[in-house]
Amino acid sequence: MEKQAEAAEKAAENGRSKELYTITKMLTGERRRQTVGVKDKQGALKTEKKDRMDRWRKHFSEILNREDPTNPVTVEDVEEVDAIEDIDIGPWTDSEVRSALKRTRNGKAAGVD
Repeated sequence: MEKQAEAAEKAAENGRSKELYTITKMLTGERRRQTVGVKDKQGALKTEKKDRMDRWRKHFSEILNREDPTNPVTVEDVEEVDAIEDIDIGPWTDSEVRSALKRTRNGKAAGVD
């Protein structure tokens, strides 16, 4: 508890309010874990842990134990895709750059997640 209190003080000193809020909630016991339900095949929501685990077990056993595909991907298919030339999109316009910048979310790093 002392370590968390010290971490909260450092977060407050450095202006990291989100971290401070999280630690405060944890120390006061107001932070509750929320569980997400899982729907079965008929669409009924399963919220009990045993029911959720059974549903996930059934789901993955169906996915992982299915038949082999009738048209598997071959090496030739992959080579055809690699042979496609790059598409020339031309230079970017100012309006395209502005539009892309407006669509970005604050606090997110650029690039692939």
